Amino acid sequence: MRQGVFVCFIEITAKTAEKAEESKLADELAARERGSHRRKLFYLCMLRLAALRDSSASMIHGEKMADYWRGDFYGQSDNILGGARLMVLGEAHYHHSAPIGSEIPEITNDVVTAYVDGRLGPNAQFFRRVERLVTKRLNDGLTREQTAAFWHSVIFSNYIPVIAGNKPGDRPPEELWNGAAPHEFIENVKRTEAEIVLVCGTELWRRKPIHKAISAAYQAGSRQYEAHEINWSPEWRAVAAHIPHPSGSRGWSYKRCVPVVDYLFTALNERRLAKGLQAPVILPAFAFANGQSAQESADAV
Repeated sequence: MRQGVFVCFIEITAKTAEKAEESKLADELAARERGSHRRKLFYLCMLRLAALRDSSASMIHGEKMADYWRGDFYGQSDNILGGARLMVLGEAHYHHSAPIGSEIPEITNDVVTAYVDGRLGPNAQFFRRVERLVTKRLNDGLTREQTAAFWHSVIFSNYIPVIAGNKPGDRPPEELWNGAAPHEFIENVKRTEAEIVLVCGTELWRRKPIHKAISAAYQAGSRQYEAHEINWSPEWRAVAAHIPHPSGSRGWSYKRCVPVVDYLFTALNERRLAKGLQAPVILPAFAFANGQSAQESADAV
């Protein structure tokens, strides 16, 4: 009898210990779960904080950069530019009713899409002149298919992407030249790994940031012009040169602008060769396709 009681006592003690161990394990698991939950919350908070920091890096004094246009064939060796990574840099957007300084993030993509689709109407001169200049289709222009191929081979970005005016010809307010624009311009060059930048506008050329000036880089007419370097990695940098604003009439001519494009593509090929890249000489696919010689292109007005 005593032995049976003793055995029963041992079994009860063992079960009690087992339950205690189970309870202890349950408590430990609950504690770990709570700790894991806290760590998860902490991690999510850190992600949110990082997102806010990234957002704040693109917003200074309420100014936010709009998205840039990136063509579907940008950087591809078989595109209309032979794989050249060209950024076309405009000055700013205007809108007939939106407040000055307001944000319309999709406006850049909407404008380029409207031009490619033939819906931009009288505001198409900027894009028409740029595509003719780069491809040297100065007189005949491009077909609708060629236009689409060109803009789908480039980056297009405006330096001041918030609304800077309410009608063509409005000048951006002074404060819009500053803020996030200089930083975001450099970041966009880095993000797109642009090799050459065609800067459209003389005031924009003077105001945008640079890392290095190249004096007497090329000549147009009797005057020499400098070029600029924009670093996007320790080893790679974009080369920038400028033309008068394509939407304007004062100072604009193909004769003035053709040497700019020639210089950019020459610099691109020289720099690729210096890096040991065994690539063919890059020229726009339609260069001289309309029968113009280099001299005739330079003489065009």
